[in-house]
Amino acid sequence: MTTYETSQFDLDREKIAIEREKIAMERERLDLEPQKLREERCRTLLTAGSIFGSVLIAALTFFYHICALHQEAALAHELQVVEAQAAFELKAAEIVMDTQTPLAAKNRTRALADLFPDRLPSDFAITFDPAVYGGSTPLEARIELFRALVEYPDRALEIHSLWSDAFPSKDWWLFIPSGEPDVH
Repeated sequence: MTTYETSQFDLDREKIAIEREKIAMERERLDLEPQKLREERCRTLLTAGSIFGSVLIAALTFFYHICALHQEAALAHELQVVEAQAAFELKAAEIVMDTQTPLAAKNRTRALADLFPDRLPSDFAITFDPAVYGGSTPLEARIELFRALVEYPDRALEIHSLWSDAFPSKDWWLFIPSGEPDVH
């Protein structure tokens, strides 16, 4: 073998060694490629997951907000209904109490119960007993009692009896002495 052949042989060997190194590096690169693919897939999945999570959180927040608004509107409506019923009942009570006598108040309870059977409690007119709440006898009636007693002192017992029949629950007049008037 000549030097030329030897150097050609050495050169071919070096080329083969270089090719082997290239092949070994290519194998290493190919061995790393599946790992890179797995990492890329993982990054893609994480990105998609974070986007999906963000969209899901936004959708849940929106849904919660809509539910809260709906609940708030329902509560506001319920409060408005309760307030309206309370205002109606208060006005009905004002109408009943704005009378001269308990009997007139009783008559007004009946009238209101007949006019608004669905808006007032079913026992609205039944539970009101004017005798329990009393009330004053109209001033005109008391003045007439005193006039009659002064004008007809000899008929005081008869006037007492008539008064008791007309106003059975009124006992304020009991301070007036019964019997024959003492005339000096």
